Formats: sequence, C-alpha cells, structure tokens
Amino acid sequence: MLSEPSPRDFQGHGTHTASTAAGRTVSHANLYGLAKGMARGAAAFDDAISDGVDIISLSVGGDIAADYFQDSIAIGAFHAMANGILTSTAAGNAGLYRGKVSNVAPWTLVAAASSIDRHIIDKVVTGNHVSTLGASVNTFATKNRDDHPLIYMQGNATILPGDCTALPDINIVKGKIVLCKHFSDEIFITGIKGLIYIDDSSLDVSDLYPVPFITVSSLDGLNLLSYINNTKNPVANIHKSEEVFDSEAPLVASFSSRGPNTITPDILKPDISAPGIDILAAWSRVAPVSGIINDTRVVKYNIISGTSLACPHVTGAAAYVKSFHPNWSPAAIMSALMTTGLMTKHYIIYLCSSTLFFEASEISQFNLSSMLYTAKPMYPSSRQDELSYGAGQLNPVKAVHPGLVYDAGASDYVQMLCNSAYNETMIKIVTGDASSCSGSSNGTARDLNYPSMALHVQSGKAFAAKFLRTVTNVGGARRYRYKAEVWADHKLNVTVNPSKLKFSELKEKRQFTVSVSGGPLPGNSTALATVIWSDGKHQVRSVMVVYTD
Repeated sequence: MLSEPSPRDFQGHGTHTASTAAGRTVSHANLYGLAKGMARGAAAFDDAISDGVDIISLSVGGDIAADYFQDSIAIGAFHAMANGILTSTAAGNAGLYRGKVSNVAPWTLVAAASSIDRHIIDKVVTGNHVSTLGASVNTFATKNRDDHPLIYMQGNATILPGDCTALPDINIVKGKIVLCKHFSDEIFITGIKGLIYIDDSSLDVSDLYPVPFITVSSLDGLNLLSYINNTKNPVANIHKSEEVFDSEAPLVASFSSRGPNTITPDILKPDISAPGIDILAAWSRVAPVSGIINDTRVVKYNIISGTSLACPHVTGAAAYVKSFHPNWSPAAIMSALMTTGLMTKHYIIYLCSSTLFFEASEISQFNLSSMLYTAKPMYPSSRQDELSYGAGQLNPVKAVHPGLVYDAGASDYVQMLCNSAYNETMIKIVTGDASSCSGSSNGTARDLNYPSMALHVQSGKAFAAKFLRTVTNVGGARRYRYKAEVWADHKLNVTVNPSKLKFSELKEKRQFTVSVSGGPLPGNSTALATVIWSDGKHQVRSVMVVYTD
C-alpha cells in the first residue's frame, strides 16, 4: 500500500467508511437492488463538521493490544486529544474470545459492532424442492431451472472432508456448487457455480463473493450432505438475496472483539456499540466489490460488515455532538455518547457437542464444537456483560443533551499512566512533551474520571474497591437535583456517596464515590452494576463490570 502513490481507493474500505461517517444524503442508493433506500452517514448534517480537523476516525483494529508507549495509534490519539481532537477507533474483528480488543487507550472512543434491523438472507433450493435459509449478499439473479450439480469435497490422506482451502482439481468442481466447511479465495478461480459454506459462528453476517454464495448452519449442512449422499444426481440453486426485518436488532456482532482491556484492566473497553453489520455505503469504482481480484462487478455502493463500519458511525455521532457543543473537550464528547447509550441486545454463547456425519464414501463420526446463539436483551438483569458492547448502543440524539459529563484532560491521562507504573521515558513517548510523574499520588488507573467503571479482581477472593468520580453540569444554569439509582448483581454490594447532587450553575462540578464489594467470584466470570444519576429529565448512566480471569 505504501508503494502506491495514487490517493485513489483501489480497495474500497476507505470510501465505505468515509461515506458512513460524513456522507451526504443520496436517494435510491443500493447494491444490485439490495438495501435500497436513502444512504446517509451517521452524521448527515453539514453543520456537524466545522472547518478544520475536529474528529479523527480510524477504522483500524487488530487482535493484540500494545502498551501505549508502543502503540502508534494510542500515541497519535493522545497528541490529537491534547489539541482538542477526539479519535474514534474500531474494536477489531477478532470475535468471541475475551481480551481481543486491540485499541484500548482511555483517550480514544472504541466502537464495537452491532446489527441493524435490516438483515440480508439467502436460500439454497435443492433438487428435492427443499429450501435452506442462510446468510449472504448474493447479487446474482435467480434464473429459472438454473440448477447445478451439488458436490461435497471428500478429502483424502492430507485434506479433511469439506476442506476447500487447497486448490482442488478444476475438473472436479468446475460448473458445480460446492459444499464446504473451510475455503480460501482460490476456490473462486476454478469455475464453480456457487459455494455453500457451513459455519455456525458467522450466521449473523452476510458476506459477498464473486459467485452465488450462502452460509448455513452445521445442522443444515448435515441435511444438505444427507441429500447429496442419498441422491443419484444432486443439484441445487442458490437464489438472489432478500432483505428481512430483524426484530432482535441491535445485537453485538459475532466478530466484534471483546474486552477486557489487557493493558489497563480497570478501564472498560470497548466503549460503545454502533451499527456494523450489513452496512450500505459508498464504494470505490476501481475496487473489487467482494475484495477478490477476479470480481469484475463495478458498483457505487457496497454492503460490508465490521467494526470498521461501527467506528465511522461513532465518529459521525461525535461530530454531531460537537456541532452543538464546539467547545466541549474530547472526554466530554465521549462521556455524552457513553452515558446516553441505549441498553440493547447481546449474544449468549452456548457450547455443545454436535455429532455430525460428514463422510460420503464411508461414514465417519466427527465431534465438533458448535456455537449456538440466542438473542437476549442487554439489560443488566439478563446477566450479559459490557465486555462486548461497553456502555450500550449509540444514541446520538440523546447525547446532545446528556445533563452531566465526566470530563478529563491531558494531565488526567498522564496521572493515570503514572498510577499504572509508567516511567517518565514511557510517558514522554506517549505525550511528546516533558510531562512527568513528579508529585503524583499513589492512586490506581480506576481513579481516572471515566464514564464507565471496571474492576479486575482475583478469582476466589473477596474484594472491595472505590471509584472517585467528578461530574460537570452541562444542562444549564438553573437548579438541578440529581439522585443516584443503582442496580447491582446480587454478588455485588454497590453504594454511592453522596447519593444526591445539587447544581445551580453551568459547568459546576460535584464529586462522588462509588464503593463496590463482594464475595469470591469464580474464574472467568463477570458481575455487573449500573449507576444512574437522574433528575427526572436526564438519565446519566455509568456501567460497572467486575470480572475475573
């Protein structure tokens, strides 16, 4: 990429994310008739972006977090923050495993990905007229009687059954629809007519490929294999995708990287969730629509998924808030978005042993770990943890008037680094100035005035901790009386002192302490709480996660 001198987007990712963050309204945008309607970025407001750089959107994420003084994104974002610029970043697409969120600096706003109420599905119809539903963005029109031979990759001494990653004999697969458990992009240059992918872990995501494609569950894959094994000339037809209303949305994406924060365990990451599944936005006309080289389709708009799409939604929302409050600090904007986030929905992951028979010539038994997902509300009482979605679902309209904010500046973040045992050399690498720890107190990272609260505790041991917080009145100059409302897991004892706050002036500050204690927690577990400051009009919500390894 560095060797390419042209600024033109040959990959499409940049065009898509940029138009999501700050795109203008476009009528009748669609991808081959899918997701048809009005394409508009999360900040389709010209007055949300003022002259100059106000917000930085960085749709980049990995699966390993680096120490801040070794993290170029954290360093650059700190310099931006010190100049009044908020940086929003992607949580990453490392999936369901704990501790995979890679952007974790507390001066950045980190976005997890969630679904929207439009889901794109597909179906494959076999020769026995049985329809199997699945997920994909298949733009190829369904033709009458366009059935193709259906085969399953048998495997050999070195290749497992269903493995399509090794380039197969073209004569075996050409002109056929192939049923696969694993595949690589090379399969698409063999002349196949379609691909059915068996994968339980990504059924919430509709992907795009150069041929008709569909993702199905392992159970449906087993039924398709049974049809192949018991039919003399098995055939199938993968239909063009359709849109359906998803009443369960928003859900956290299966691919969205989860916390906790492995660099600063007592700072919760990711911060917030935003739309990141099946997102329609502008696309570079010189980029392959599926990202695969031999895909010759040219489009103005494309549908893709990832935390890279959640990030610009958050960026646009931040720009929208800043357009109303141009003098707010990056931390104040972060706070406004986080404390007004909507409690939404989340996946519960169940692991079970599925006995599948995937050998055609001779039946062999495979014990596979199958992931099943059920949607549950993201309310604290449903015992979901904010390690996946942070403060909840992005709600830009509410964020404009949050009532109270948790503010912080460069000196506060330096103090947090000092409390995290960073030496002066490390701190200077991050800040780029002469900041030091001289005169610093012996505090902890959780003393940072952050809108959420996280506490990493040792499994099997009782615990107690305090969070000191300061809120600033941004609701106006009249009198406000806030009362603390607390919900806590039965394993936690959470108190707020004082439990009432009074404000009479704009920008007036008040301090309070949240105390949490509890008995031993088992390993790899979470206990949740929520603290809400309410004045009858504003609901300033802070989530708390107590967790063990």
